Amino acid sequence: MEHEQVFEHFIGQAVITAPGVLVKSGKEASVYRCPAHEASGCAEAAIKIYKDIESRSFKGAKEYLDGRIGRTIRKRRDILHMLSSSASMQAYWVDAERSAMESLYAAGLPVPKPLAATNSAFAMEFIGE
Repeated sequence: MEHEQVFEHFIGQAVITAPGVLVKSGKEASVYRCPAHEASGCAEAAIKIYKDIESRSFKGAKEYLDGRIGRTIRKRRDILHMLSSSASMQAYWVDAERSAMESLYAAGLPVPKPLAATNSAFAMEFIGE
């Protein structure tokens, strides 16, 4: 999904009202600061758009995934099958971050409020200046 499509998706989902400005671009993703839709309950939203997984280099991928996949043979086999394509790997990556953020937020920890996600982007409350 191209950046413009991501912004349009989140505008359509009443998460943001307009595309934002680039805050930071790294090897994994680019983060944009956008005006949030009033339905989100936030003043501003951060949209983290992940770079195509095939163009990133992540040196600890095996260890990173081992900690998330688990040790049971069936679960591991099923997830590794799901991760056999770059698109499904990207979706898993985004979902893992969204899920972790939702758990932390629900526990009352000081993290941004999760707002929405696609297979290639994650929207959350913008915290900062």
